[in-house]
Amino acid sequence: MSVKESTQHRNAGIDILRAAGCLYIVGFWHLLDYTNAVVHYNNPVTLRLTYIILGTFIFVSGYYVGLRFKTTSRNDIIGFYKKRLIRIYPLYLIAILLFAMLQLSDVRTSLKAAFLISMIVGKSPPTLWFIALLMTYYVISPLIIYAVKALNTFGTILSFALFIACLMILFYITGRPDLRMIVYFPSYLLGIYVADRKIDNTVKGHMILIPVVATIFLSFLEFQYVFLEITTKTIMILLCSFLVFRTGYNIKISSNRSYKGVLILSYSSYCMYLFHRPVYIVLKKLYFPAEMAYQVVYLVILCVPCVILVSYILQRTYDNIIGMLKRSPAPGIH
Repeated sequence: MSVKESTQHRNAGIDILRAAGCLYIVGFWHLLDYTNAVVHYNNPVTLRLTYIILGTFIFVSGYYVGLRFKTTSRNDIIGFYKKRLIRIYPLYLIAILLFAMLQLSDVRTSLKAAFLISMIVGKSPPTLWFIALLMTYYVISPLIIYAVKALNTFGTILSFALFIACLMILFYITGRPDLRMIVYFPSYLLGIYVADRKIDNTVKGHMILIPVVATIFLSFLEFQYVFLEITTKTIMILLCSFLVFRTGYNIKISSNRSYKGVLILSYSSYCMYLFHRPVYIVLKKLYFPAEMAYQVVYLVILCVPCVILVSYILQRTYDNIIGMLKRSPAPGIH
């Protein structure tokens, strides 16, 4: 996708969600790891906001998978894996290499992440765990799509509730898989279900507003049993991600100039997520103010725009390379 391509088939609200969510992660949540100027930025409120934003990313990913996965034929499944592999995996591998070089991740963890098993058998690199999680969901997406299409609503809920329960039991027994894989899975599943059943325009946001407020309140309570704490957070993420999606889905942008700026951020968001930590580390090594107040200014005014610029260039370069490879004739055929 290029920022120059037609936007008539795009949803501006989803692009806004991607851009705003990525800016929050890159320009606040992870940015303040690189200075001690702002204390207590990681607090119960911002932590839950981060859960919801990541859950919304997961929901939107599931939604587009459900929207584009028309059948479960062999060719459709192969095409699905091929597109996701080309779009995501090479840039992800480059990010893993940079994380290892900058000592953000050890070699063993990096190898597990590269083979897409880190969320199942061991710890994942910081930040990149989210991409490993998403790619793990992609691996099992054909099975999810098949189940959603074959079962009615009650059967879908029951089947995947049992699946999640089995994962929880496995976690309690072995400590694996990564708990985040369980917590975010319902949001991915609901995204697929919403797209497949075409209910994105029929369920109004205000219908779940009270349950959303209730689950947010419950998520702040301390429970004696870890299972209850995990369950309340999972439901909070699930309902909030759907509400945010429904709200964003209906947002319209009348100004083409404003939309172009949003589209640039949305287009660059994947590379922004992958490479913002390496960019911050390099820029800190080149220069970093001694005064804490100036550190925040330096990070926000210079480093964040650099992340956006570098990410846009990387994504555009990668897309151009893929485009040239697709246009190249196959050897021995011309």
